[in-house]
Amino acid sequence: LVDLGTNGEVVLAKDGVLTATSCATGPVYEGAHIRCGVRAAPGAIERVWFDPKGALRWATIPAEGERDRRAVGLCGSGVISTVTALVGAGLIRPDGGFVAPGTHERVRRDAATGVAEALLVKGMATRTGRDVVFTQQDVRSVQLGKAALRAGIEILLREQGVRELHRIYLAGTFGNHLEPRDIVAIGLVPPVPVERIESIGNAAGDGARMVLF
Repeated sequence: LVDLGTNGEVVLAKDGVLTATSCATGPVYEGAHIRCGVRAAPGAIERVWFDPKGALRWATIPAEGERDRRAVGLCGSGVISTVTALVGAGLIRPDGGFVAPGTHERVRRDAATGVAEALLVKGMATRTGRDVVFTQQDVRSVQLGKAALRAGIEILLREQGVRELHRIYLAGTFGNHLEPRDIVAIGLVPPVPVERIESIGNAAGDGARMVLF
């Protein structure tokens, strides 16, 4: 069981015994410490992908009864989806560094710092009028959060002698909006078939009700 947020909680069940740990994953999965990060609200990019022709596409959280789908920034699920898309397209190397700016139309250097970044949405297509980008520092923040979570998971597996996971449950609002293929692709969780990953919603709330009743 994995609950992702500023703290990542992990519970391993083996033969009816539960073992738990907490990981300091940081605020990256809530859209914080990301250059264009925003909370999960209308206009936040929640999914990014490249279509079969190689064009970058994105989808935002819609507002009820509102037709304006222009982006304002990236929420947590959009951050994970962006990294997955950029890695899959070969724009981010296995070590987390961007390919050389200029080798792809989406990769450029920040005008102020000279550091590489990926252009996701041009300012003319956003609500703010500013480009939505994903920077090298953003990638590093995701790597730090991923490393903390996987360290917690791997320690539990090692201490309990577990080599294969039968199922992974994703808890919490954030977990409900994660695409299993994305988190497996970037190694956020151990490599398992995606059909073994299930979102179970507000597990903390459900558990509290079970205790009360």
